[in-house]
Amino acid sequence: MDKQYLNERFAAPVNRWRDWLERHGLSSIAGSMLEAASPLSVFGAQIIYILQPALGLVWKHDTIRDWAQLLETPEGLGWLREMLTETPASATEDNYGK
Repeated sequence: MDKQYLNERFAAPVNRWRDWLERHGLSSIAGSMLEAASPLSVFGAQIIYILQPALGLVWKHDTIRDWAQLLETPEGLGWLREMLTETPASATEDNYGK
């Protein structure tokens, strides 16, 4: 998966999740869990595909498919882990740059 596509498609929701994880002190735990679960990510993607009809009642089918595709690839999962565990540049500058 192309990083530009990942940033365009997933950055907004992932940034909200990252902010929530940071507020609750769970960033490192989330990163560790994603690392440990990486061999199961393809299985997770298949579960999403199976549940797509039910999930389609809440989310758009394109959104569900995109998230499943993200989990299917090592690049997508790596990008997700990186995005959820990195500190945003603006927060780093606010805390240390002034």
